[in-house]
Amino acid sequence: MRHPRPTFYTPPTPTHTAWPRPREPQPPSPDPVEVRGPVEPHKDEDRPSDEPGYGHGV
Repeated sequence: MRHPRPTFYTPPTPTHTAWPRPREPQPPSPDPVEVRGPVEPHKDEDRPSDEPGYGHGV
């Protein structure tokens, strides 16, 4: 006597598609300036560009 062919269990197809859970709302990305830190003032801003030899306050 041969054994009957084993019937594999096939789960019923759900009527609705299981969508993946939506991502949590990401926090707004900080400004690039805040990431790099305080921007250092250029050394040329202290003195007039037309007189590079003199310091600031001329």
